[in-house]
Amino acid sequence: MKKNALAKLAKDLEAHKSDANVTFVGINTTVGANEKRIRAEVDEFNLKPFAHVLDSTGMISSAYGVSWKVLLTVVMLDAEGKVVGKRSLDGSLPEAKGILADVKIPSGAEKAAYLFSQQQFNLMEQELAKLPPGAEIKGFREALKKKIEDYTKKRVPELAAAADANPLNVYHEALAFVKAFPGAKEAGAAQSLANKLAGSPEAKKEVEADKMYHPGVAPELAKVNSEAAYDKKVKPIMAGYLQRYGDTKFAEAMKAVHATLFTKEK
Repeated sequence: MKKNALAKLAKDLEAHKSDANVTFVGINTTVGANEKRIRAEVDEFNLKPFAHVLDSTGMISSAYGVSWKVLLTVVMLDAEGKVVGKRSLDGSLPEAKGILADVKIPSGAEKAAYLFSQQQFNLMEQELAKLPPGAEIKGFREALKKKIEDYTKKRVPELAAAADANPLNVYHEALAFVKAFPGAKEAGAAQSLANKLAGSPEAKKEVEADKMYHPGVAPELAKVNSEAAYDKKVKPIMAGYLQRYGDTKFAEAMKAVHATLFTKEK
């Protein structure tokens, strides 16, 4: 999460902390985000009452009707667990400048900076190619390249170190790395790590649980908009799914997400 975005979350939480029937959930899909980093930022901005989730699969985003392409979205839930508000908290030039605090953004390169902050690196390169050549643009491109290289160099070792503790998340993060940085020299190592985890006893069933949720449960969930419809159409399918995959961490996470969707008022 970006500091500017977290500052906005802190402001929203302060404004609505007395609303007993309102709950905020921050959904983060940023490539490279991890629990340790999020916890540090939550502590920094005193957001401990605020729920944050790292959505490496897109299923949580789907359940809340949030675009997985948006790196950070905050959703507001009412007492019944229904989404009553959403706000994207990234995508602005000020936040791009926050990420690039040590890099001067040349005039005309604002869109490229924004695309960098969105991790749309291919589009960023296309945008940079449109700019007139010059030393300032060349220096800016080199600075961005170095930032990407610094990140990719350390990211795969981080993932490998976390594989035993959370194989499914690392599997998805490794695939996300390959997709985001196909030209990086570390992409091969990331793909190998994903392949290894997909076949390991520790992750095999987790990966299968993830893959089976997509065609089996998610499409039906997207069709319902009431608790009655959920109970009739989705609950039986989810019960069968949990019977087979209920012992996986992924299924447990999806069960928790489903529990927040249509919560009866006690």
